[in-house]
Amino acid sequence: MPFDTRFLTQDDLEDAFRLDQETFNLPEEHRELWIRNAVPERRLSAFDDGRMVGATAVHAFGQFFGERSVPMGGVSDVAVVPEH
Repeated sequence: MPFDTRFLTQDDLEDAFRLDQETFNLPEEHRELWIRNAVPERRLSAFDDGRMVGATAVHAFGQFFGERSVPMGGVSDVAVVPEH
């Protein structure tokens, strides 16, 4: 069955933190800072029947080529529930 994928909204951040918490063993005291610093439109997630089962973040960076900055993205925070 195909997954639904989309960028997150502010309302999804609690679930995204919980997924990262499970994947990376984040302590609960990191929750507020994690949510405050999360940029929903830079977080892509996969949903299985409405449940978030995978997520990643893309950070905006630039590399210099020919004396000009060229946009690029850095991927981090790749998290997937164990059964998927």
